[in-house]
Amino acid sequence: HCAINLDTVIAWIRSRGTVSQRLHLLLDVITLIVFVTCTVSGLLVSRHILPLFGFVAPGYFFWLPLHSLTAKILLALLLVHVVAHLPWFAAHFSKKKKIER
Repeated sequence: HCAINLDTVIAWIRSRGTVSQRLHLLLDVITLIVFVTCTVSGLLVSRHILPLFGFVAPGYFFWLPLHSLTAKILLALLLVHVVAHLPWFAAHFSKKKKIER
């Protein structure tokens, strides 16, 4: 999602964008950071993936709570992201509905 819309993000950053665009960008950046943290901690918590490649991640008692916390935060951020983009979804689907008629 971030890579597909990279040109739009760069244009917003260069033009300084509206307050709404800045908030959406901030939400996207925070979501990306939480997503990466959740993914990395999930790999480090896994007792099957890393040993398969010969690695062991010390600090299981650190990574498991971090993974649980970031997974919950990520779900909340994704919900906020969808709600923040509801006007776009409504406009997009109303265009498709008109085209189908």
